Amino acid sequence: MNKKPPNRLITEKSPYLLQHAHNPVEWRAWNDETFNTAHSEDKPVFLSIGYSSCHWCHVMEEESFSDTEVAELINRVFIPVKVDREERPDLDSLYMLVCQMLTGRGGWPLTIILTPEMNPFFAATYIPKYSRSGSAGLMDLIPHIEDLWKHRRNDVYNSARSIINAVASLDNKTGNADIDAAISDSAFSQLSSQYDSRNGGFGEGAKFPNVLNLMFLLGYWKKSGNKLAREMVRRTLKSMRHGGIYDHAGSGYHRYAVDPEWKVPHFEKMLYDQALLSMAYNYAYLAFGDDKYKRNCFEILDFVLREMTSPNGGFYTSFDADSDGGEGKYYLWRYDELGYILKNDFIFFQDFYDIRMEGNFGEHGGDNGDNILFFKKNTVPLRKETADHISRCLEALLLEREKRARPFRDEKILVDWNGLMIAALALAGKSLNEKKYIESAKKAAGFIRSFMIEDGVLFHRYIDGEKAIQGFLDDYAYFSWGLLELYEATFDDSYLTEAVKISKDMVVLFGETGPFYIKSEHPGIQPLRHRELYDTVTPAGNSVAIMNLLRLGKMTGRSDYESRARNALESIASNINAQPLAHLYALMAAEYNRNSVEVVIAGSIQDQETADIIGVLNENFFPNCTVVLVPEDTSAVIPEISEIVKDKIPLNGKSTAYVCRNFSCLKPVQKPRDLLDLMKNL
Repeated sequence: MNKKPPNRLITEKSPYLLQHAHNPVEWRAWNDETFNTAHSEDKPVFLSIGYSSCHWCHVMEEESFSDTEVAELINRVFIPVKVDREERPDLDSLYMLVCQMLTGRGGWPLTIILTPEMNPFFAATYIPKYSRSGSAGLMDLIPHIEDLWKHRRNDVYNSARSIINAVASLDNKTGNADIDAAISDSAFSQLSSQYDSRNGGFGEGAKFPNVLNLMFLLGYWKKSGNKLAREMVRRTLKSMRHGGIYDHAGSGYHRYAVDPEWKVPHFEKMLYDQALLSMAYNYAYLAFGDDKYKRNCFEILDFVLREMTSPNGGFYTSFDADSDGGEGKYYLWRYDELGYILKNDFIFFQDFYDIRMEGNFGEHGGDNGDNILFFKKNTVPLRKETADHISRCLEALLLEREKRARPFRDEKILVDWNGLMIAALALAGKSLNEKKYIESAKKAAGFIRSFMIEDGVLFHRYIDGEKAIQGFLDDYAYFSWGLLELYEATFDDSYLTEAVKISKDMVVLFGETGPFYIKSEHPGIQPLRHRELYDTVTPAGNSVAIMNLLRLGKMTGRSDYESRARNALESIASNINAQPLAHLYALMAAEYNRNSVEVVIAGSIQDQETADIIGVLNENFFPNCTVVLVPEDTSAVIPEISEIVKDKIPLNGKSTAYVCRNFSCLKPVQKPRDLLDLMKNL
């Protein structure tokens, strides 16, 4: 079937916008021309925000935006605008907050109706074509909005102004305060009350990885020795790895499970999930010493290197949930198909995986004949030979699966998510002693430094040879995070130097006092410059920025970095005290601020003595530790950017570790065992 003539999105680069370029809806991009047209034609704006791998975005497109009847109605009443949330996180954050305020929930596709001044007066997520189950459909809703616009314009404008003013007032609810000393205990208590002790994870319905919960719990366990905190992490990580949310044949994690047992996934694969989950398994290995967590981390990262890495070294954004006309079709298996592929191994395989003739996929089981791979509930820890046998079966399935139509891959390269992936790879490379991950992180960082910075400005998005959209807070904060991890993985001074520069620019662009704004003051049209303080599926940019500045302060001895971080932390302290689970990464930054340990190693990076000392720090779980190396190389720039390395020299010509805490340094040590004992007693 021939495509319809393209609309104005045909000139865009975003894969999501291009997916809508042949809709009969006359979509426009978010720009000055669009809103000038809305003014001149005296029409409200129909804003639809989504992303390329969003299943329900595809549903709404097929059901409504590809439908000529709906399109004629939208085109007559509105100026329709499409936005890729991954390209414009500032707009998505602002209008998602509006949706949550007005409806009590959020999600994608996000539907917002705006005045030509960009002020919202209606919000919803997915809207069907026709009304059903008490929810208004587009065919009924649009005429109602048209009537309001024509006959109750003053009410519409008053409502829109009050909504945008309410959002603006949230930025004024910050102020200097102290974080409650017992707030970590309160956060743990709240998490334990939400913990699903049977299935792992949190809550009783759909299950998201909630990696920040796990990171916080690991730190809380390290500090308190609380056994329940440890159990919550272990059971959740095991349940995710055994469940259908994990892609057993090809590795990598889907975005979430629709059931409490992690069996039935929503099939998108997002770069940020792979980065955060690899960190969680990595930290769990360091904390508990169980090799299965190391293997789990390797599986995730190897998937990213194989499937989500561009030739230039940057990392792609996501994989779609749908393929070949069906959700999850790429990942599902028929009973007889598995028997044909595995042959004599099928009975063995079925002993571990819950494969059924009628299928196990659907609403908690289904009877459509399709199977998703997940372990049976009673599966016990596997012996190595059994695990190897299962791996050979999965390799056979992967070879067969690669013959299928693959899910669409969004090949945008986003600097913020790439920064997160760089951090994850560098962390794994140093702590698990796997150099290929460090090399991959270095290549990605090199790509960003070479292609995504122009005249000192960091850009947000790259695709098809084009960088675009000036960077947001998350781009600066997450890329700096990746650079800091790369420095500690390589002790290459240039990464620390770049992190210092990026962080200085961040402070200038996004706010020199209080919490940071999500965007700089100048680029792009928007009704409101706002701050995003809450964690979502990723840590809040504000919290990452605070943590980076605290780390930089400790690594360089520059008190101004720490002062700026503490100012931001104090300004959101009341928010943290009121809702600690919404600010877990900020809470971790506050814990770092109180209990950080700085280690300066003086010695040659080439010497085994130095390597052994570094190994003690890399191979153990010290969540609040920063490490700086003072090399013997006289060309090193570290003494020029770090005050704390002064007078730190190898004693008697041997590699020496200086451990400092609360502005004082302990007696230097030179033996790895002595360093380990010292660190464990802090």
